[in-house]
Amino acid sequence: MKKRLKILFILCILSGGIIVIYFIFHLQTPKNAQEFANRAIENIKNRSYDEAVDDLTEAIKKKRDDAVLFYNRGVAYMNKGDIDKALTDFTQSIKLNPNHVFAFNNRARLYLKKNEFDKAADDYTNMLNLKKDFAPAFYGRGLAYYKKGDTKRALQDLKKAYELGNKSAKNLITSIEKE
Repeated sequence: MKKRLKILFILCILSGGIIVIYFIFHLQTPKNAQEFANRAIENIKNRSYDEAVDDLTEAIKKKRDDAVLFYNRGVAYMNKGDIDKALTDFTQSIKLNPNHVFAFNNRARLYLKKNEFDKAADDYTNMLNLKKDFAPAFYGRGLAYYKKGDTKRALQDLKKAYELGNKSAKNLITSIEKE
């Protein structure tokens, strides 16, 4: 693609540019949902979240039943700090694909940020129903229980997370046990 753009740029210089500029623009403008999604992923990688949201919005207009598109736009919104829009997109992703573990995970993380600990714990439980020995889900649910004051259940989950390899759980376990 870069080689073609260089050739087109040279042609642009030689021809006065108008026709070639049209072709360059035409080559770079996505035509379908997948092309918009691919460009959005690059924008997310480059931390260009506004552009990613725009591209994913266009992709969703073309393919409204794609859980991954809603999930990725949720990630872009989350990285922008727009928690409510991210929650909406993660929820839609889960509606379209109730087995989307990562959509549950990100939604739960956002519920924790909003101090909605019961909702966070429910999402982590849903994750564990999908993936039985998933250490991040035990850690997250343990954290949600701890933040809502249920230290007994918090310790159970955090110990399970640690047992499954989540080293961060040990610090929180130690902290809770000192209280």
